[in-house]
Amino acid sequence: MAAAHGTSVSLRNTGAQTLVRILWQQTWQILILAFVAAWLLVPNVVASDLESDTVPATAAIDSRSARFRFRYHVTVTNLPPNRIADIWVPVATSDKHQSVMIENVALPGPYRETRDGRFGNAIFYFQVAADRDGQVPIAIDYNVQRLEVTPRSGESLTEADRRQFLRPNRMVPVGGRPVELLEDRNLSGESLEAVRKIYDVVDDHVSYDKPPGGAWGRGDAVWVCDSRYGNCSDFHSLFVSLCRSNGIPARFQIGFPVNLKQSGSVGGYHCWAQFADEGHWVSVDISEADKNPARKDYYFGSLPPDRVIFSTGRDLILEPKQASGPLNFFVYPHVEVAGKVYKEFRKDFSFELSR
Repeated sequence: MAAAHGTSVSLRNTGAQTLVRILWQQTWQILILAFVAAWLLVPNVVASDLESDTVPATAAIDSRSARFRFRYHVTVTNLPPNRIADIWVPVATSDKHQSVMIENVALPGPYRETRDGRFGNAIFYFQVAADRDGQVPIAIDYNVQRLEVTPRSGESLTEADRRQFLRPNRMVPVGGRPVELLEDRNLSGESLEAVRKIYDVVDDHVSYDKPPGGAWGRGDAVWVCDSRYGNCSDFHSLFVSLCRSNGIPARFQIGFPVNLKQSGSVGGYHCWAQFADEGHWVSVDISEADKNPARKDYYFGSLPPDRVIFSTGRDLILEPKQASGPLNFFVYPHVEVAGKVYKEFRKDFSFELSR
């Protein structure tokens, strides 16, 4: 009986040991699988913490960059056949936050590559006769990689910039009516604190609205003080005016918005502003902050990669010099016929997200 009992114990011990080994192996397999899964998920978790609400789930776009093809297509219309027109087209170029490659230029004749003398914006200039349908087609296709703008990623401020962007523009005064909005505000202290107060004043004073027949969209800082509504050009003209009135260089930038959730058409331009702080440019987008209050702090200093810039500045003198006087801002083709501004054209801007 003792021998039989001893054999039974030995068998039970052997079975238990086998069971322990199996469980131990399975435990290690589970741990290894869990570790691999966690390793694969970490980049997605980090990215989701940084993503904006405009960033889609696509391999071409993350929280800090976007790649897309942008089609700048415009047709000048309703000209008399063979009528001569002078045309200046803004050209997107690379800078610290975007890399631009022109894939195709389709213009109805030879053109000159120039730059305006004041801001250095790139231009294609040509003189052409309208076709038999009274049209002039313009098509430029770009491949763009755009980076997120952060509070410390801006370009350096030069002394020439400082002088240039403290001066008034025709619709962006230094002093006058706009500064009345700051009468009860204490703007002493560091410039960043002062600019944040200006940012808040503009956002509180102006609502994003584009009613039919309204005078919005000209970037008239005095007008928007009284109207208290407008589009992006009105918000940022008022912001620039208030910054310059307080000795802070500020400038206007314009281009086109890109919906990072899906490819499609672009109805019109979008603009934003920059101010100088500690020797570099800092970006703001107050109209987007007004439309998205939860992201107000983000848009003070940061911009998502959902845009492409075409030009900087106001009151532009093009090259060659246009006959009609300084250009308010430059994002659509500037067309002159016999020295007069001609504004009949059909826009067909679109973009395609790269995958």
